[in-house]
Amino acid sequence: MDTKLEIRSFNRHTDLDTVSDIEIDSYSSYLTVDEIRSLSIDRTTRIHVMETETGEIVSFIIFKPLKDKFYIERLATTPHMRRSGAARALLNHLKELAITTDKTLICGLVNEYNLGSQLFAKREGFDYKETQNKEGIEYYYFEWGSTK
Repeated sequence: MDTKLEIRSFNRHTDLDTVSDIEIDSYSSYLTVDEIRSLSIDRTTRIHVMETETGEIVSFIIFKPLKDKFYIERLATTPHMRRSGAARALLNHLKELAITTDKTLICGLVNEYNLGSQLFAKREGFDYKETQNKEGIEYYYFEWGSTK
Protein backbone atom coordinates (compact mmCIF):
# COMPACT_ATOMS: atom_id res chain seq x y z
CA MET A 1 0.00 0.00 0.00
CA ASP A 2 1.59 3.26 -1.14
CA THR A 3 -0.85 5.67 0.50
CA LYS A 4 -0.20 6.55 4.13
CA LEU A 5 -3.36 5.93 6.18
CA GLU A 6 -4.17 7.15 9.67
CA ILE A 7 -6.95 6.23 12.10
CA ARG A 8 -8.75 8.81 14.15
CA SER A 9 -12.05 9.34 15.94
CA PHE A 10 -15.07 10.47 13.94
CA ASN A 11 -15.99 14.17 13.96
CA ARG A 12 -19.70 14.54 13.25
CA HIS A 13 -19.26 18.15 12.16
CA THR A 14 -16.76 17.40 9.37
CA ASP A 15 -16.99 13.66 8.64
CA LEU A 16 -20.73 12.93 8.50
CA ASP A 17 -21.32 13.42 4.76
CA THR A 18 -18.27 11.41 3.69
CA VAL A 19 -19.04 8.52 6.05
CA SER A 20 -22.63 8.55 4.80
CA ASP A 21 -21.42 8.37 1.18
CA ILE A 22 -19.19 5.38 1.99
CA GLU A 23 -22.10 3.74 3.85
CA ILE A 24 -24.40 4.14 0.84
CA ASP A 25 -21.74 2.69 -1.51
CA SER A 26 -21.18 -0.28 0.81
CA TYR A 27 -24.57 -1.46 2.07
CA SER A 28 -27.82 -2.28 0.30
CA SER A 29 -29.64 -1.52 3.56
CA TYR A 30 -27.68 1.56 4.51
CA LEU A 31 -27.91 3.92 7.46
CA THR A 32 -29.26 7.39 6.76
CA VAL A 33 -27.31 10.55 7.59
CA ASP A 34 -29.63 11.04 10.58
CA GLU A 35 -28.99 7.48 11.81
CA ILE A 36 -25.23 7.95 11.57
CA ARG A 37 -25.54 11.32 13.35
CA SER A 38 -27.55 9.62 16.13
CA LEU A 39 -24.92 6.91 16.50
CA SER A 40 -22.19 9.54 16.70
CA ILE A 41 -24.02 11.23 19.58
CA ASP A 42 -24.77 7.95 21.39
CA ARG A 43 -22.27 7.57 24.23
CA THR A 44 -22.36 3.76 23.88
CA THR A 45 -21.16 3.82 20.27
CA ARG A 46 -17.75 4.64 18.81
CA ILE A 47 -16.92 5.60 15.23
CA HIS A 48 -13.36 5.63 13.95
CA VAL A 49 -12.32 6.68 10.46
CA MET A 50 -9.33 5.93 8.29
CA GLU A 51 -8.00 8.84 6.28
CA THR A 52 -5.21 9.42 3.80
CA GLU A 53 -2.40 11.89 4.37
CA THR A 54 -4.42 14.37 2.27
CA GLY A 55 -7.39 14.07 4.67
CA GLU A 56 -9.65 11.91 2.47
CA ILE A 57 -11.75 9.53 4.59
CA VAL A 58 -11.56 6.11 2.93
CA SER A 59 -12.95 3.74 5.55
CA PHE A 60 -14.81 3.67 8.85
CA ILE A 61 -15.82 1.32 11.64
CA ILE A 62 -18.78 1.72 13.99
CA PHE A 63 -18.61 -0.39 17.15
CA LYS A 64 -20.04 -0.67 20.64
CA PRO A 65 -17.83 -1.34 23.65
CA LEU A 66 -19.70 -3.84 25.81
CA LYS A 67 -18.67 -5.37 29.13
CA ASP A 68 -16.23 -7.93 27.78
CA LYS A 69 -16.25 -7.35 24.03
CA PHE A 70 -16.50 -4.94 21.12
CA TYR A 71 -19.52 -5.41 18.87
CA ILE A 72 -18.92 -4.24 15.28
CA GLU A 73 -21.99 -2.51 13.87
CA ARG A 74 -20.47 -1.42 10.53
CA LEU A 75 -17.17 -1.64 8.68
CA ALA A 76 -16.93 -0.09 5.23
CA THR A 77 -14.38 1.19 2.73
CA THR A 78 -14.88 3.49 -0.23
CA PRO A 79 -14.89 1.46 -3.47
CA HIS A 80 -11.63 2.86 -4.90
CA MET A 81 -9.72 1.90 -1.71
CA ARG A 82 -11.06 -1.63 -1.23
CA ARG A 83 -8.30 -4.23 -0.98
CA SER A 84 -5.86 -1.50 0.12
CA GLY A 85 -5.60 -2.68 3.72
CA ALA A 86 -7.78 0.10 5.16
CA ALA A 87 -10.45 -2.19 6.66
CA ARG A 88 -7.74 -4.57 7.90
CA ALA A 89 -5.97 -1.66 9.61
CA LEU A 90 -9.23 -0.62 11.31
CA LEU A 91 -9.78 -4.20 12.53
CA ASN A 92 -6.20 -4.39 13.80
CA HIS A 93 -6.76 -1.07 15.58
CA LEU A 94 -9.87 -2.55 17.22
CA LYS A 95 -7.94 -5.69 18.19
CA GLU A 96 -5.28 -3.53 19.86
CA LEU A 97 -8.00 -1.58 21.69
CA ALA A 98 -9.54 -4.87 22.83
CA ILE A 99 -6.25 -6.04 24.29
CA THR A 100 -5.52 -2.75 26.07
CA THR A 101 -9.05 -2.51 27.51
CA ASP A 102 -9.34 -6.14 28.65
CA LYS A 103 -11.99 -7.08 26.09
CA THR A 104 -11.90 -10.80 25.33
CA LEU A 105 -13.95 -10.75 22.11
CA ILE A 106 -14.69 -8.74 19.01
CA CYS A 107 -17.86 -9.82 17.27
CA GLY A 108 -20.29 -8.84 14.54
CA LEU A 109 -22.85 -9.98 12.01
CA VAL A 110 -22.30 -10.46 8.27
CA ASN A 111 -25.18 -10.81 5.81
CA GLU A 112 -25.42 -14.37 4.51
CA TYR A 113 -25.19 -13.09 0.92
CA ASN A 114 -22.03 -11.04 1.52
CA LEU A 115 -19.45 -13.70 0.70
CA GLY A 116 -16.64 -11.15 0.36
CA SER A 117 -17.13 -9.94 3.92
CA GLN A 118 -17.45 -13.50 5.23
CA LEU A 119 -14.14 -14.47 3.62
CA PHE A 120 -12.53 -11.25 4.87
CA ALA A 121 -13.67 -12.03 8.43
CA LYS A 122 -12.21 -15.55 8.17
CA ARG A 123 -8.88 -14.21 6.81
CA GLU A 124 -8.73 -11.78 9.74
CA GLY A 125 -9.06 -14.59 12.28
CA PHE A 126 -12.77 -14.39 13.00
CA ASP A 127 -14.65 -17.65 13.54
CA TYR A 128 -18.22 -18.36 12.48
CA LYS A 129 -20.32 -19.16 15.56
CA GLU A 130 -23.98 -19.25 14.50
CA THR A 131 -26.62 -17.98 12.11
CA GLN A 132 -29.02 -15.32 13.37
CA ASN A 133 -32.22 -14.06 11.79
CA LYS A 134 -32.94 -10.35 12.03
CA GLU A 135 -36.14 -9.09 10.43
CA GLY A 136 -36.25 -12.00 7.99
CA ILE A 137 -32.60 -11.70 6.91
CA GLU A 138 -30.02 -14.34 7.79
CA TYR A 139 -26.73 -13.15 9.25
CA TYR A 140 -23.61 -15.05 10.22
CA TYR A 141 -22.29 -14.21 13.67
CA PHE A 142 -18.47 -14.07 13.80
CA GLU A 143 -16.14 -13.73 16.79
CA TRP A 144 -12.45 -12.96 17.23
CA GLY A 145 -10.68 -13.71 20.51
CA SER A 146 -11.50 -16.14 23.23
CA THR A 147 -13.81 -16.42 26.17
CA LYS A 148 -12.13 -16.45 29.57
